[in-house]
Amino acid sequence: MSKPFLLSTESTADLPESFTTAHQIIIHPLYYIMNGITYGQDEPFLDPADFYQRLKNGSMPTTSASNPEAIREQMTEAVKAGYDILHIAFSSGLSSSYQNTLIAVEDVLAEYPDAKITVIDSLAASAGQGLVVHKAVTMKEAGKSMDEIADYLLENRLHFIHSFTVDDLS
Repeated sequence: MSKPFLLSTESTADLPESFTTAHQIIIHPLYYIMNGITYGQDEPFLDPADFYQRLKNGSMPTTSASNPEAIREQMTEAVKAGYDILHIAFSSGLSSSYQNTLIAVEDVLAEYPDAKITVIDSLAASAGQGLVVHKAVTMKEAGKSMDEIADYLLENRLHFIHSFTVDDLS
């Protein structure tokens, strides 16, 4: 019998906290900095309406990729609790978070060589990334193994159709 596993992804998947909690999904936060404040680390993330109002008023955020040390800590905790991990990463084309996750995984596996951690580049972001995670949850709850889910995602990640729009290009 295979070992139990958890799913993980970044906050960029835009999944509701109620969903991630209900399905035990590990979330690796990505932060943004606006007016010298690091939201998600120093202060809670802004409400979306407040965030976009600040943009309209001229504030411009910068972003940071996921923190390899924080990922390592979260993954180590799961591995120590007896879980393997299937991580569905934010698109490598948009962020270094995928690479940071690989660095963290290498460290965890060096310390816990019997653990199994698989990292899949979703090639997606926002609700598209969330859609890939949702599919993994559905498959897991249908009894599919971590390897079956990983194989499916690798084979089908280019077939998840999603769009992303913005009000303007500023």
